[in-house]
Amino acid sequence: MTARWQGVAALAVVTVSAACAGGYVEVKEPIVTIFADDEVGDGEASTSTVGSVESTTTVAVSDRLAPLADGVAGVVRSAAGAALAIEGTDGESWLVVGPCGGPHTIPAAGAVVLGPHHVVLDPGHGGADRGAPGAAGVDEAYLNLDVGRRVAALLESQGVSVLLTRDADVAMSASTRAATAGATGAMALVSIHHSDLAGEPASAPGTEAWYQVDDSESRRLAGVIYEEVTAALAAFDVGWQSPGEPGVKYLLNQRGDDFHTLLRDSAGTPAVLIELATPASPDEAALLASEEGRQAEAGALAAGITRFLVDDDEGRGFIEPRERVRVAETAAADGCEPAS
Repeated sequence: MTARWQGVAALAVVTVSAACAGGYVEVKEPIVTIFADDEVGDGEASTSTVGSVESTTTVAVSDRLAPLADGVAGVVRSAAGAALAIEGTDGESWLVVGPCGGPHTIPAAGAVVLGPHHVVLDPGHGGADRGAPGAAGVDEAYLNLDVGRRVAALLESQGVSVLLTRDADVAMSASTRAATAGATGAMALVSIHHSDLAGEPASAPGTEAWYQVDDSESRRLAGVIYEEVTAALAAFDVGWQSPGEPGVKYLLNQRGDDFHTLLRDSAGTPAVLIELATPASPDEAALLASEEGRQAEAGALAAGITRFLVDDDEGRGFIEPRERVRVAETAAADGCEPAS
């Protein structure tokens, strides 16, 4: 907290049911649930499938989740659609982390405080930052938000409380996005991206998942998500292209910290940044332009997150990356332009 906001009285904890799933997704086909709907009689165990992994259980996902966090400040949704972490109050306004970082205020009157949540989903890019251009006319910022909304709907249907860092086409800095995880007491933060590199022809999806180098739970989260995503995408007959080094890995900056700001600034919450398929490839762009392709990505992400929350699976795809260090960009390169 900045010196300007020190000494602010402790915030009342406001628990508001996340509204991420409601009304966000227009899906033409039914959303597939993660667990089978078959009822189990007389307490007998049944075999159900979480994504690509079978497990024997009689307990629904909602009953296997850890309790939501206590004592978290929560977030406030801005008029533009950004979730902003609360740092204090002056009695009339919420003092929050602004869309592009730094102090910002939102009038308390009429504002809805959201939190706590089990999971924060971060659809990357947005606003003027469009991310990877799409060969089929669908750019990355749109894809990330559409897939994020679908993941939220799937998780919420299983009783998982979800926050989207942005629920509209709005720009946010990586540090602003990261701050929402601690503010809501999230158990996982997943930043959703699509690669801007077409790469070379490959026999399998070129998915990349980065984890926090010093967090074993972040590594595990990346492993189960990667396993689900690559299995789901590989089911499609597509001319895949690889960015060069697919897999589950870490990346450091020249100071020895996590290179990605979102992973570095969310320390304390297991976080993953994943590049799914690439809209820079014509074949993969065509898949991503379809309902079937985006729903497959969403289902895989939801399955991986659910496995992380309720099981101890490690997943797969771990590699020792050739590129271990990348020089950090300056803050000016963040590309965030706050909405007017």
